Amino acid sequence: MSMLRRRNTGIAALLLAALLLPLLAVGVPVRAEAADKWVEEDHFPRVTVVSAEEMPMIEDISGAEISFISDRVRILNGVSLDLNTFVNASESVGRVAWSSADPGVVRVDENGVITGHSIGSAWITARLGHAQARIYVYVDANSMLPANDEKTYFLRVNKSQNCITVFERDEEGEYTVPIRAFRCSTGANTPNKMQKIRNHNAWNGLYGDYEGMWSSWIISFFLFHSVPYYHRTHNSLNERMYNEFGTTCSGGCVRLQCLNAKWIYDNCPVGTAVEFYYDEEVAGPLGLPEAIRLPTGLKWDPTDPYEENPWLFGGEPEIKGVKDFSVRLGASDVNYFGGVRGVDTVGNDISDRVRVLTALDTSVAGDYLVIYSLTDASYKTAYAYCTVHVG
Repeated sequence: MSMLRRRNTGIAALLLAALLLPLLAVGVPVRAEAADKWVEEDHFPRVTVVSAEEMPMIEDISGAEISFISDRVRILNGVSLDLNTFVNASESVGRVAWSSADPGVVRVDENGVITGHSIGSAWITARLGHAQARIYVYVDANSMLPANDEKTYFLRVNKSQNCITVFERDEEGEYTVPIRAFRCSTGANTPNKMQKIRNHNAWNGLYGDYEGMWSSWIISFFLFHSVPYYHRTHNSLNERMYNEFGTTCSGGCVRLQCLNAKWIYDNCPVGTAVEFYYDEEVAGPLGLPEAIRLPTGLKWDPTDPYEENPWLFGGEPEIKGVKDFSVRLGASDVNYFGGVRGVDTVGNDISDRVRVLTALDTSVAGDYLVIYSLTDASYKTAYAYCTVHVG
């Protein structure tokens, strides 16, 4: 279920062992550890209070509506596209606020122009006033990119907290810039120290007659791969194993959500350096992403970018119970979460993951905008808004 099935013995096994012995050493990228120093004590606070100048411009536009003419779009890696050509909005599109769920895959500027940063998929959210819409962006390989323009990455796997951080090079050519974090599941037999990626397969047979999708071979019989499937089909996921995801439960391979296993498969060629290490205090410079639990009988990974995935375009997180309220002038604390609930793409209660951004200052009377956000483990984000009166 986490390592390749040994279907042959005898001479074939001896030949395989002989091929695995002369493994080349991989050097430790210089200054990679420096990124750990960027971690804040509380990397993901539930309430973030910023200055009025730092608050995004979110206007309460009466009757505002926004939608995309398509639910998905494809671009090439390194190529830009103006998403305003896909927008239907009730007001000027120049007032739309844009965000990317995964800037490590696709970035969006303040004008709605997206650029592919690596091969993969990501949600782009457009907000007009309190209205919002999402479009799914597929970033495909670009055969026109010169070889010397291709990005290379370095993977660090924290076995203590089952977290992978992806680093890209800084201006000096060192791997110190963290761009993505993946939750994963390792095991007692997962390799240690420096390794490298040695091969790729879209599907691989695993122990116990399971199948792993988007597999990247590390060493011996150990791989990066999806949570196991019963068959080589996208709709045969083992939901029990998926609900163990994020714990130390594999036979030695590194299990990932489908979207992230595919990102490694697409973007980390043979020779990509992988460091396995232990750190019980800090998951990584970008923190540890959340996991999602599947209801019994659900056989799809909600992050699977396969277009027939019913959860890809059919489910979304939601923030419920947000409403305007008042607080006393000079109040020492504010309860932003009374009656507020959050649910994820498949309906789980994840209220503890609702986050708040505001410039509220209880020492100054007035009305303040509060922005609620909720990003679930399928990388979709929902927003809600209210006004708090201080007086």
